[in-house]
Amino acid sequence: GKYPQVVNFSGHSHYSLVDERSIWQGDYTAIQTQSLSYVELEKGKFNGDSMASIPNRSEDYHMLMIMDVMEDRLEIRRYNIEEDEDGLAGREQKKNMRWNIDLPISKDTFVYTDSRYDTAQVPYFKEETTLTLEVFTQSAPAVQRYRLKFEKAVDSDFVHSYELTFTKDGTEAKYVYFSDFYLGLEHMADKLSFLLDKDLKGEYAVSVVAINSFGKRSQPITGTVNLI
Repeated sequence: GKYPQVVNFSGHSHYSLVDERSIWQGDYTAIQTQSLSYVELEKGKFNGDSMASIPNRSEDYHMLMIMDVMEDRLEIRRYNIEEDEDGLAGREQKKNMRWNIDLPISKDTFVYTDSRYDTAQVPYFKEETTLTLEVFTQSAPAVQRYRLKFEKAVDSDFVHSYELTFTKDGTEAKYVYFSDFYLGLEHMADKLSFLLDKDLKGEYAVSVVAINSFGKRSQPITGTVNLI
């Protein structure tokens, strides 16, 4: 706590810069810098691989930061720098949420603190949101699989993950999936499609809860599925 004026930039985390937890203020300011290589997220999600790295197009969205030193503040902007089929190279991410650190630096003016976990808004599903089941055949070897589809939830920033709970005969099975936020907010799909665990068999009651980066949870949407 002796050096609140320190602003520490740390690499090698590979975490997405669009997540507001990538900046933190407490006894000083810490900022992680994502990667010019690929996106890697925390472990424990069903659609992350063993290294918790998301393979689906994540390498198309390298990001960097530009910091302007002004008389009254440091201003940090976040940019996608990878050319893609949509011509979005160089697009600034979250332009309306640039990170600003007042000068001279004082803990009294810190805003990116742990209090965000308390003040973050709760995500929600639109009233008309329903769950639908898609059946498809997975090749080599041929086996029937299922995807659960629904419209994305609404959040003041973005939904980080979705918790799917399957209940049958009083027994619950929970699966948490990353949303597609790591692709960049302009690429987030309006309708989500999550591949279900092949070990789920039978008729289940299903509930889906949206969770944002600060752990705020929506009210669930519910339905039933029959997995043969």
